[in-house]
Amino acid sequence: MSNFALTRLVSAIHELPVRVVVYATGGGGQIVGNLIQVSGCSNTLLDAAIPYSLAASTELLGGVEPASFASDEVAVSLAHRAFARGMNLSVGSTNSQLCGDAQWQHGALIGVGVTCALGSSRPRRGTHRAHIALRSALEIRRRTIVLAKDQRTREEEDVFVSCVGLRDLAQMYHDLAFSTNTATFLEKELEAASAFVDSLALPDDVHDVSEIALDGIDSALSAAPAPSLY
Repeated sequence: MSNFALTRLVSAIHELPVRVVVYATGGGGQIVGNLIQVSGCSNTLLDAAIPYSLAASTELLGGVEPASFASDEVAVSLAHRAFARGMNLSVGSTNSQLCGDAQWQHGALIGVGVTCALGSSRPRRGTHRAHIALRSALEIRRRTIVLAKDQRTREEEDVFVSCVGLRDLAQMYHDLAFSTNTATFLEKELEAASAFVDSLALPDDVHDVSEIALDGIDSALSAAPAPSLY
């Protein structure tokens, strides 16, 4: 992570009672790297998986191979499973920020799912794209980015997608925060980091963003089951 604003944003995230599970395939894995590179990650990251082979990605999705891994549906499924994994890891926790208090009940856990079709060693006939989904107890947020084709290196595409995902993660927690002080604390760092992320965007990038409200934390129990990876 080379940008100071992004580092400050991650540092701020680590100081807040938000817990995160990240599942990413095809790209976006630097979300995990960005979190780990800043001290305090153990306060935030519960678990992460970055499967890459067909078999590993299919296993993470419960053994059902989708028609296309780089899709909005797969990103949402990964986010559901990441959230369910976080729920399982928090069962029996003695940390009040994970169990039973108002902060937890209103979205202190976020599951992140990312799936991408980025540049490769062979020319890609289809679009270069990324699908990012974030799942809290209250809602799902989805973003699809159709990247300007052949205008970035593979590394630059992955950096951009990961930065967008990290910014969206912080934005979701900011919007869910029941404490005005918490939201204010994050707002300044979000603004600076967003300016950096926007500087990485290209005019031909196309974003499609949507939100789906959920019934509440109990709906997590009927979400896709957590994968058996361990």
